[in-house]
Amino acid sequence: VSAFHILPEQISGPAWLDGDRFTVSAKVPLGTTPEQLRLMQQNLLEDRFKLKWRREEKQASVSKLAIAKGGSKINSSAGEPSGNQEPGASVEPNGRISARYVNLSMEEFAAILSRLVRQPVTDATGLTAKYDFTLSWVMDGMALPGSAPSRDSGPTIFAALQEQLGLKLEQKKGPVDRILIDHIDKMPSEN
Repeated sequence: VSAFHILPEQISGPAWLDGDRFTVSAKVPLGTTPEQLRLMQQNLLEDRFKLKWRREEKQASVSKLAIAKGGSKINSSAGEPSGNQEPGASVEPNGRISARYVNLSMEEFAAILSRLVRQPVTDATGLTAKYDFTLSWVMDGMALPGSAPSRDSGPTIFAALQEQLGLKLEQKKGPVDRILIDHIDKMPSEN
């Protein structure tokens, strides 16, 4: 998934891909950019697993991160985190999540939201700086057994974006990249 910078739902291949896991160790040179790392990962998969793949564009549901009515409520970043500004997240037994983001661009935040809402999210805010903010919401289906979330346990991610940050996710149909796997060996080759 990271080799192609997409969500798992955007990969079509053999059923065993959903369950089988492998540990692959590799050394990455200092100064490697994220794009270079993705290409290295693709080459490794092609070499070790004999991966043959192709990219396809398909119309699907996508979300656009935009500024909500009333405007953005987030503050520009103070720079590198320090003291009480450390990024991180906490999850309570009732499924309530509180996440602190530091020195984050809206493009980076859109990528995080893609994983949270399980569909591609693009940044359409027009906000170009880096930002510090905290977002608290209740994730559906995240409560621990025996502690189901109640209706008043908190907002959904969609409501929290609007109420707390002055942002919104607009649903639409649009082009989405998919990776189609034509061939992949179940057992990788050795180094």
